[in-house]
Amino acid sequence: MEEKIFAKALSNFTSAAAYGDAICHLASKGMTVSEIEKNLTYPCKREVIMEKVWEYYLANEIITLKEPIQKDYEEEVTFEKVYKGSKSSFQKVVKKVPANNRHYEKWEYGITKIKNPDTYKEEIAKLPPRIRERIEDMPLPAKPIWVDIEFISK
Repeated sequence: MEEKIFAKALSNFTSAAAYGDAICHLASKGMTVSEIEKNLTYPCKREVIMEKVWEYYLANEIITLKEPIQKDYEEEVTFEKVYKGSKSSFQKVVKKVPANNRHYEKWEYGITKIKNPDTYKEEIAKLPPRIRERIEDMPLPAKPIWVDIEFISK
């Protein structure tokens, strides 16, 4: 039992070192799963690439599973060194800066794919090839997702 746990941990570590960060880097450049698969020098299953790209999108809020809230401003927190007499300390400074709002689009392709496969095929056939490829490469959940449309259409 312990040997299996160790072997799995070692496998995860090896794969993360071999291609994990490379997949995230290429995904951040806007590459699709197919393009990432072609660019990797280390052999990697397509399903693993799809999973890593999906995790990257969720972690960086390119895709969100709940409706995003648009903000007018964000709080930027910094700490400044303050001297009182001979002692120094840090003071928290909060600045309001304009928010870098992304433009999200609600997608329900996961729901359509499960409930009406024929309608799903018709809907994605109407999309530009690059966006269609991204949709087909995602493990879409059976619920709405919100997508940063500027990034996805790169």
